[in-house]
Amino acid sequence: MKIKIGLLLCDHVPEGLLASFGDYPEMYQKAFNGLGFQISWIVYDACKTELPNTTGEVDGFIISGSRFSVNDNEKWITSLISFVRWLNQEMIPTVGICFGHQLIAKALGGVVEKSGTGWGVGCKAFLVDGKRDWMKGSKEELVVPAFHQEQITRLPIGGRLIGSADYCTNFLMECNDQMLGIQGHPEFRKEYISALLGERLAVLSEVVSSEAEKSLKLSEDNTLIKSWILDFIRIRAQLL
Repeated sequence: MKIKIGLLLCDHVPEGLLASFGDYPEMYQKAFNGLGFQISWIVYDACKTELPNTTGEVDGFIISGSRFSVNDNEKWITSLISFVRWLNQEMIPTVGICFGHQLIAKALGGVVEKSGTGWGVGCKAFLVDGKRDWMKGSKEELVVPAFHQEQITRLPIGGRLIGSADYCTNFLMECNDQMLGIQGHPEFRKEYISALLGERLAVLSEVVSSEAEKSLKLSEDNTLIKSWILDFIRIRAQLL
Protein backbone atom coordinates (compact mmCIF):
# COMPACT_ATOMS: atom_id res chain seq x y z
CA MET A 1 0.00 0.00 0.00
CA LYS A 2 1.44 3.34 -1.09
CA ILE A 3 0.72 6.38 1.05
CA LYS A 4 2.09 9.93 1.06
CA ILE A 5 2.35 11.67 4.43
CA GLY A 6 3.22 15.26 5.23
CA LEU A 7 5.19 15.54 8.48
CA LEU A 8 4.57 18.92 10.13
CA LEU A 9 7.77 19.17 12.15
CA CYS A 10 7.38 21.16 15.37
CA ASP A 11 10.80 20.60 16.96
CA HIS A 12 14.23 19.09 16.48
CA VAL A 13 16.13 16.50 18.51
CA PRO A 14 18.40 18.16 21.12
CA GLU A 15 21.87 18.70 19.67
CA GLY A 16 23.51 16.40 22.20
CA LEU A 17 21.33 13.46 21.08
CA LEU A 18 21.54 13.92 17.29
CA ALA A 19 24.54 11.64 16.81
CA SER A 20 22.81 8.75 18.58
CA PHE A 21 19.24 9.15 17.36
CA GLY A 22 19.18 11.42 14.31
CA ASP A 23 16.62 14.19 13.89
CA TYR A 24 12.86 13.66 14.10
CA PRO A 25 12.21 13.16 10.36
CA GLU A 26 14.66 10.25 10.36
CA MET A 27 13.12 8.94 13.59
CA TYR A 28 9.61 8.99 12.10
CA GLN A 29 10.74 7.28 8.91
CA LYS A 30 12.43 4.47 10.83
CA ALA A 31 9.55 4.12 13.28
CA PHE A 32 6.85 3.77 10.62
CA ASN A 33 8.87 1.54 8.30
CA GLY A 34 7.87 -2.12 7.89
CA LEU A 35 4.19 -1.78 8.77
CA GLY A 36 2.80 -2.85 5.39
CA PHE A 37 2.92 0.61 3.82
CA GLN A 38 5.25 2.14 1.25
CA ILE A 39 5.44 5.64 2.73
CA SER A 40 6.58 8.75 0.89
CA TRP A 41 7.33 11.53 3.36
CA ILE A 42 7.27 15.27 2.73
CA VAL A 43 8.71 17.18 5.68
CA TYR A 44 7.58 20.73 6.46
CA ASP A 45 9.60 22.51 9.14
CA ALA A 46 6.60 24.10 10.83
CA CYS A 47 8.72 25.57 13.63
CA LYS A 48 10.40 27.66 10.92
CA THR A 49 6.95 28.63 9.57
CA GLU A 50 7.35 26.27 6.62
CA LEU A 51 3.84 25.08 5.70
CA PRO A 52 2.28 23.66 2.51
CA ASN A 53 0.54 26.02 0.09
CA THR A 54 -1.98 23.30 -0.71
CA THR A 55 -3.49 20.33 1.10
CA GLY A 56 -3.39 18.18 -2.05
CA GLU A 57 0.29 17.22 -1.98
CA VAL A 58 -0.23 14.33 0.44
CA ASP A 59 -2.83 11.80 1.60
CA GLY A 60 -2.67 13.06 5.17
CA PHE A 61 -0.58 14.87 7.77
CA ILE A 62 1.15 13.97 11.02
CA ILE A 63 1.88 16.83 13.45
CA SER A 64 4.91 16.02 15.59
CA GLY A 65 5.62 16.59 19.25
CA SER A 66 7.52 19.61 20.55
CA ARG A 67 9.24 20.96 23.65
CA PHE A 68 7.16 24.13 23.14
CA SER A 69 3.67 24.77 24.50
CA VAL A 70 0.70 25.29 22.18
CA ASN A 71 -0.05 28.31 24.40
CA ASP A 72 3.28 29.98 23.61
CA ASN A 73 2.98 33.28 21.76
CA GLU A 74 5.13 32.20 18.81
CA LYS A 75 4.44 33.20 15.22
CA TRP A 76 4.97 29.67 13.91
CA ILE A 77 2.48 28.22 16.41
CA THR A 78 -0.15 30.78 15.43
CA SER A 79 0.46 29.97 11.75
CA LEU A 80 0.20 26.23 12.42
CA ILE A 81 -3.07 26.68 14.33
CA SER A 82 -4.50 28.49 11.31
CA PHE A 83 -3.26 25.71 9.04
CA VAL A 84 -4.89 23.02 11.20
CA ARG A 85 -8.19 24.90 10.98
CA TRP A 86 -7.79 24.83 7.20
CA LEU A 87 -7.08 21.08 7.27
CA ASN A 88 -10.22 20.60 9.34
CA GLN A 89 -12.29 22.67 6.93
CA GLU A 90 -10.93 20.73 3.94
CA MET A 91 -11.49 17.39 5.75
CA ILE A 92 -7.86 16.30 5.33
CA PRO A 93 -6.80 13.26 7.43
CA THR A 94 -4.55 14.59 10.21
CA VAL A 95 -2.91 12.92 13.21
CA GLY A 96 -1.45 14.88 16.12
CA ILE A 97 1.19 13.39 18.41
CA CYS A 98 1.67 14.93 21.90
CA PHE A 99 2.12 18.65 21.04
CA GLY A 100 0.28 17.95 17.77
CA HIS A 101 -2.59 16.33 19.69
CA GLN A 102 -2.85 19.39 21.91
CA LEU A 103 -2.54 21.79 18.97
CA ILE A 104 -5.50 20.18 17.17
CA ALA A 105 -7.55 20.62 20.33
CA LYS A 106 -6.59 24.27 20.76
CA ALA A 107 -7.12 25.09 17.08
CA LEU A 108 -10.65 23.71 17.16
CA GLY A 109 -11.85 25.27 20.42
CA GLY A 110 -10.45 23.00 23.12
CA VAL A 111 -8.38 23.98 26.16
CA VAL A 112 -4.79 22.92 26.92
CA GLU A 113 -3.27 23.56 30.35
CA LYS A 114 -0.47 22.41 32.62
CA SER A 115 -1.49 19.21 34.31
CA GLY A 116 -2.38 19.29 37.98
CA THR A 117 -0.70 15.91 38.31
CA GLY A 118 2.64 17.20 37.02
CA TRP A 119 4.79 15.67 34.29
CA GLY A 120 3.63 12.60 32.40
CA VAL A 121 6.91 10.89 31.58
CA GLY A 122 7.88 7.31 30.78
CA CYS A 123 5.74 4.45 29.53
CA LYS A 124 2.08 5.17 30.25
CA ALA A 125 -0.94 2.87 30.09
CA PHE A 126 -4.25 4.05 28.67
CA LEU A 127 -7.65 2.44 28.13
CA VAL A 128 -9.43 2.52 24.78
CA ASP A 129 -13.16 3.22 24.83
CA GLY A 130 -14.91 1.46 21.97
CA LYS A 131 -13.83 0.10 18.59
CA ARG A 132 -13.09 2.15 15.47
CA ASP A 133 -12.75 1.11 11.82
CA TRP A 134 -9.02 1.90 11.88
CA MET A 135 -8.25 -0.12 15.01
CA LYS A 136 -6.67 -3.52 14.41
CA GLY A 137 -6.97 -6.16 17.11
CA SER A 138 -9.07 -6.09 20.25
CA LYS A 139 -6.65 -4.82 22.87
CA GLU A 140 -8.29 -2.41 25.31
CA GLU A 141 -5.30 -1.35 27.44
CA LEU A 142 -2.18 -0.14 25.69
CA VAL A 143 1.19 1.23 26.79
CA VAL A 144 3.03 4.00 24.96
CA PRO A 145 5.99 6.30 25.78
CA ALA A 146 5.01 9.81 26.90
CA PHE A 147 6.83 13.04 27.72
CA HIS A 148 4.62 16.04 28.50
CA GLN A 149 3.67 18.58 31.15
CA GLU A 150 0.50 19.97 29.56
CA GLN A 151 -2.64 18.14 28.51
CA ILE A 152 -6.07 18.75 27.01
CA THR A 153 -8.49 19.75 29.77
CA ARG A 154 -11.44 20.43 27.47
CA LEU A 155 -12.07 18.65 24.19
CA PRO A 156 -12.45 20.73 21.02
CA ILE A 157 -15.72 21.23 19.16
CA GLY A 158 -16.44 17.95 17.39
CA GLY A 159 -13.99 16.08 19.61
CA ARG A 160 -14.75 12.59 20.94
CA LEU A 161 -12.82 10.97 23.75
CA ILE A 162 -11.71 7.45 22.81
CA GLY A 163 -8.87 6.76 25.24
CA SER A 164 -7.94 7.78 28.80
CA ALA A 165 -5.00 7.33 31.16
CA ASP A 166 -5.35 7.51 34.93
CA TYR A 167 -3.37 10.77 35.01
CA CYS A 168 -4.61 12.21 31.69
CA THR A 169 -8.29 11.93 30.81
CA ASN A 170 -8.07 13.14 27.20
CA PHE A 171 -5.26 10.83 26.08
CA LEU A 172 -6.72 9.74 22.74
CA MET A 173 -9.34 11.61 20.73
CA GLU A 174 -11.04 11.77 17.36
CA CYS A 175 -12.26 15.06 15.98
CA ASN A 176 -14.77 15.60 13.15
CA ASP A 177 -13.95 12.11 11.78
CA GLN A 178 -10.82 13.37 9.96
CA MET A 179 -8.51 14.15 12.87
CA LEU A 180 -6.91 11.89 15.45
CA GLY A 181 -4.80 12.90 18.43
CA ILE A 182 -2.73 10.89 20.91
CA GLN A 183 -0.88 12.25 23.93
CA GLY A 184 1.81 9.57 23.76
CA HIS A 185 4.82 9.12 21.45
CA PRO A 186 4.59 5.83 19.53
CA GLU A 187 7.53 6.98 17.39
CA PHE A 188 9.87 7.11 20.42
CA ARG A 189 12.11 4.21 21.36
CA LYS A 190 12.62 3.63 25.06
CA GLU A 191 16.31 4.47 24.65
CA TYR A 192 15.36 7.91 23.40
CA ILE A 193 13.01 8.53 26.34
CA SER A 194 15.84 7.56 28.71
CA ALA A 195 18.23 9.94 26.93
CA LEU A 196 15.63 12.74 27.07
CA LEU A 197 15.31 12.21 30.81
CA GLY A 198 19.02 12.98 31.08
CA GLU A 199 18.58 16.10 28.95
CA ARG A 200 15.69 17.40 31.05
CA LEU A 201 17.06 16.76 34.56
CA ALA A 202 16.95 20.49 35.28
CA VAL A 203 13.14 20.59 34.99
CA LEU A 204 12.26 17.11 36.28
CA SER A 205 12.37 16.09 39.92
CA GLU A 206 14.48 13.11 40.98
CA VAL A 207 11.29 11.22 41.87
CA VAL A 208 9.70 11.83 38.45
CA SER A 209 12.88 10.78 36.63
CA SER A 210 13.30 7.66 38.75
CA GLU A 211 9.69 6.53 38.26
CA ALA A 212 9.93 7.22 34.54
CA GLU A 213 13.06 5.05 34.23
CA LYS A 214 11.30 2.21 36.08
CA SER A 215 8.32 2.44 33.72
CA LEU A 216 10.57 1.81 30.72
CA LYS A 217 10.63 -1.87 31.74
CA LEU A 218 6.99 -2.13 30.63
CA SER A 219 6.21 -3.69 27.26
CA GLU A 220 4.96 -0.95 24.94
CA ASP A 221 2.43 -1.15 22.09
CA ASN A 222 4.12 1.25 19.68
CA THR A 223 3.80 -1.04 16.66
CA LEU A 224 0.05 -1.48 17.09
CA ILE A 225 -0.53 2.24 17.65
CA LYS A 226 1.54 3.19 14.59
CA SER A 227 -0.51 0.74 12.53
CA TRP A 228 -3.66 2.44 13.81
CA ILE A 229 -2.30 5.84 12.74
CA LEU A 230 -1.49 4.66 9.22
CA ASP A 231 -4.84 2.91 8.84
CA PHE A 232 -6.64 6.01 10.11
CA ILE A 233 -5.01 8.09 7.37
CA ARG A 234 -5.54 5.36 4.75
CA ILE A 235 -9.24 4.92 5.49
CA ARG A 236 -10.01 8.62 5.85
CA ALA A 237 -8.11 9.36 2.61
CA GLN A 238 -10.15 6.59 0.96
CA LEU A 239 -7.07 4.72 -0.25
CA LEU A 240 -7.86 1.18 -1.41
